[in-house]
Amino acid sequence: MSLSRPSAIFLACLVAAVPAVVQAQCADYGGSFGFLGAADLLDYGKDIAVEGDLAFVVSGVPCSGSVGRLDAFDVATVGEPGGGPVIMAGIELPGGPVMLAALGERAYVGTLAGELHVVDLSDPYAPSLVTTLQTGTPNDMAADSGLLFVATDAGLQIHDLVDPDAPVMIGDCALAGAVKSVALSGELAFVVWGGAGDGGSALSVVDVSDPANPVVFNSIWSAALLSAVAVSGDRAYLGGGFRHRSFNGFLDVLDVSDPLNPVVEGSLDGLKLPINSLAVHGDAVYATA
Repeated sequence: MSLSRPSAIFLACLVAAVPAVVQAQCADYGGSFGFLGAADLLDYGKDIAVEGDLAFVVSGVPCSGSVGRLDAFDVATVGEPGGGPVIMAGIELPGGPVMLAALGERAYVGTLAGELHVVDLSDPYAPSLVTTLQTGTPNDMAADSGLLFVATDAGLQIHDLVDPDAPVMIGDCALAGAVKSVALSGELAFVVWGGAGDGGSALSVVDVSDPANPVVFNSIWSAALLSAVAVSGDRAYLGGGFRHRSFNGFLDVLDVSDPLNPVVEGSLDGLKLPINSLAVHGDAVYATA
């Protein structure tokens, strides 16, 4: 593990929220962020998940042969005078960890070597490796309702977490391109897959009510490069770039109240860079680029 590439996690609050209906205009939020604290990491920060007052961070060098880390931070005092994220403990993990999903007392860490590490978080001061499975290199992960969804170049994998220490793949959904992002809403999975070029990319709505036999409800195609999806209520937020032969990024808002017929409600175009990932909280949409 390299100690020569320090990184950090940063925590901030957004005072002015983005309107629930995204408009095709830009706003200046320069004075709207408040810095809440930071903590140093031993290597490049790759992914983060928050469960209550705990934040779990995967870091490492993006190489399948490297050893990375999963660290637990207490974030209960973030925002208080003298408070901030405090490291509790960590564990080294091989294979180039890049992706993380947390559910209850378990963390599921995907690696560039195509492994899935299961880590026991029941004692955040002493995280321990439970087992390691072969799953394929993850592009995204999501966990909910006793299921773990892993987006890979080969398709969408669905793992049963009835025994959280022994994920078992019970279903998969092969699409005509690599799966880039997955978001969950009840018994539906919203999946972005494909790439740039003549083939294009798509958002597919997948019925996972029977996780062993997922069924694609509908797909919306795009000549642009779709890269990320997030869902909240009856809206899906779709991010990407390279629309109209432009390097700029964009965000589309879709009404998915009828999953058989998603309808684009609005778009935010002309972002400086293509969107890589999305998250929704309250009336705000958060994007990395």
